[in-house]
Amino acid sequence: MLDFTTTSINVLVDYQTASSEDFKKEHNIIGRENISEKLVVAYIYIMFILYFILGLILVYRTNLVLLPIGIICSIIAITYTYGPIPISRMPLGELFSGPPLGFGIIFIAIFVNYRDSLILSLNFQNSTFVLQGDWLTILAIFFVSLPQV
Repeated sequence: MLDFTTTSINVLVDYQTASSEDFKKEHNIIGRENISEKLVVAYIYIMFILYFILGLILVYRTNLVLLPIGIICSIIAITYTYGPIPISRMPLGELFSGPPLGFGIIFIAIFVNYRDSLILSLNFQNSTFVLQGDWLTILAIFFVSLPQV
């Protein structure tokens, strides 16, 4: 869902900042299919809200440690395509986005489906918190995710 959102943001920004009418009308899907910008913005908000709700359901079903990981991945994904200077438009854009997203997406996919053992958990006890995990499993996930990184 986040990928759909960021792709939609990218297409909208490309449409709004196009230097030629030819690009807008022939190459960009918004202009080519005559889609209203307001409709695109509405879909972006709907997809992001749906992504957020589904993320909260996953946090509820797994562990609270998933929340900061998901937030970090979301911020990186959105700033990759949107902002004053999107990460994708920078010379080192892939270097800044590839490692956290390449590892983060694989880690989250394994984390929400792996029930046999503790990978990583965040627990609160009185006024302290405990972050506990299996570093060998996390290291294995990192090596599995290297092609994506």
